[in-house]
Amino acid sequence: MTENTLPNQPARLYSEERRELNRLFADDAVLNGNDREGSFGRALNRLNEHLHSWGFELDMVSADLLLGHRGSNLLTFRRRNHTSDPFHENPMVDNARVTFSWECMNAQPSTTIRDSSRLETLAYIG
Repeated sequence: MTENTLPNQPARLYSEERRELNRLFADDAVLNGNDREGSFGRALNRLNEHLHSWGFELDMVSADLLLGHRGSNLLTFRRRNHTSDPFHENPMVDNARVTFSWECMNAQPSTTIRDSSRLETLAYIG
């Protein structure tokens, strides 16, 4: 696959990349909903590790995107910077987003503090 590094050029996720990244997410207990001992930091770290393995990086995820005992958000990503310029940023992938969903399994509706030891996360590229 070729990388899109020219300014103002769209960055595309190819079907092979999408398929393989989704396979990696599905095989990872932290990202496939089967690990209920996780945390947001652990899940986002695993997500970024898989993206890196295919030459991508997750855009910044601020805490306000992950509020609540359960939810879902679309996260953006882009091809990694392979230049010597640390301020160079490749365009965001424009044909895909990572769907990141979570649920705190034992959260009480009246509380605002999550018990991260019972956090279940799910990620896939749509």
